[in-house]
Amino acid sequence: MTLVFKNLVDANPAEFCDLFRWEQMGVRALEYKEIADLFCKACR
Repeated sequence: MTLVFKNLVDANPAEFCDLFRWEQMGVRALEYKEIADLFCKACR
């Protein structure tokens, strides 16, 4: 799952950020350290 998110961040960071902005993924996904790190780096 983390690899999919990394690929999405590389391909389209805005779309990755929108997943959390509109709560499509839900904030529970941010409990995972790797996903939270990607979020912090890509969605400033």
